[in-house]
Amino acid sequence: VVLTGHQPASKLLYHRLLPWAGQMVAVSGIVESSIDFYLGCLGSLCESQAVTESHFSRALIIDEAVGSPFQLARTKFEWARAILQQRPGDSQGLELLNQVETASSFHGFARLGSQAMELFTIQRMDVMS
Repeated sequence: VVLTGHQPASKLLYHRLLPWAGQMVAVSGIVESSIDFYLGCLGSLCESQAVTESHFSRALIIDEAVGSPFQLARTKFEWARAILQQRPGDSQGLELLNQVETASSFHGFARLGSQAMELFTIQRMDVMS
């Protein structure tokens, strides 16, 4: 839903997931992500920036507690994307992208690293124009 940018569907899913904030998604013993990660992604389309950032902030805390470097990098990437959509060239968003690129290089998250570099390049082009 987030990738389509469909705000009504995002708002509906956001409110349905909200009661589970602070929880993790797990299917058949595989831990996927925190609900706050998804709330942050959905909130970037239908909620205030402060609400969105609070979800991403909580998701980072959960990712660190679980010890998942991939989820941590993924949360930072989506948080950076949300920030940079609202405030192109924002230093916090760019710093998050830098952290994603560093983690991706260290842990071998090739796809996530290339997505971070692509977004960083777009941001540089926007600032230069």
